[in-house]
Amino acid sequence: MKEERLEEILKQFKRQRILVVGDLILDRFVLGKVSRISPEAPVPIVKMERESFSPGGAGNVGANITSLGGRCKLIGVIGDDPEGRVLREILKNRQISALGGLLIDSSRPTITKTRILAQGQQLLRLDKEEENSLSWQYEKRIEHYLRENIKNASAILISDYGKGTITPSLLSILGGLAKSHKKIITVDPEVEHFSLYREVSLLTPNRQEAALGINPCLPLLEASRGAKTQKEVNRLGRKIKEKLKPQYLFITQGKDGMTIFEKERITHIPAKTREVFDVTGAGDTVIGVATLALSAGATILEAATIASFAAGVVVGKVGTATVSVKEIKEFATTDGRR
Repeated sequence: MKEERLEEILKQFKRQRILVVGDLILDRFVLGKVSRISPEAPVPIVKMERESFSPGGAGNVGANITSLGGRCKLIGVIGDDPEGRVLREILKNRQISALGGLLIDSSRPTITKTRILAQGQQLLRLDKEEENSLSWQYEKRIEHYLRENIKNASAILISDYGKGTITPSLLSILGGLAKSHKKIITVDPEVEHFSLYREVSLLTPNRQEAALGINPCLPLLEASRGAKTQKEVNRLGRKIKEKLKPQYLFITQGKDGMTIFEKERITHIPAKTREVFDVTGAGDTVIGVATLALSAGATILEAATIASFAAGVVVGKVGTATVSVKEIKEFATTDGRR
């Protein structure tokens, strides 16, 4: 991509208003050092040095949108608990609008993922969550908020982590609203709902999600390996396109880059060279940046290229990270090299 065209698209990010609907997560990172093994069990003792908090899930998608100058209205559910209060404060500080769309459900905890890291390695993750689907009352409140805000939105982005916020009936509502208002609708998918993401503007599964989504009976071990070769990725993408008929499809492949499926054309974008520290939240970055770019008038290949630049930046950071316009420009001009 020419530097002038990249600059032109990035400048348009600040004009975009994205409605992000999905599972809100609080990411907690506990960092420390390991110097010995516990005498009580064969596990390392981590001497805690500090902790930090970041918005995860749909919150991280929103954080990536606002860090690039876009406007985001976040729609989701948190619990009436200390973690929920921490998450609300973080969202406020990140300038993510979530007032009307941030629903508090005292019957469920705020989804929290605690990662224990030492010497740059993740040792353990603790998840606090309740995966029950939303009650119809909360679903109706989300629908009301969507109807009030969709006219001024550039796009709808669904961030589905399978934690209960996104339901089949809500997906039907979202699809109907996007179609009737002629809005872009993009999805970072969850395997459980894969067959329901029909005729969306953009679907962005990774290899494992794509494999399991198109074949739910596939053994988990086999699916975890994903499609091993590019031919298998291409075959998988064609099946998804035929079954779900998304306008565009990205299959993200980690260090192997990303494959873009259009109506007739398949294009592979290799990953740029950069040391990988942490892949946490990279998928959030891809869907957020691609949605911004499409809303700003980019072609699908331009959107995929900019999203791959952004993902290349965040995997070079520790934890749930965001990217700036300046970092994307620098990454693009250096091909990811430091």
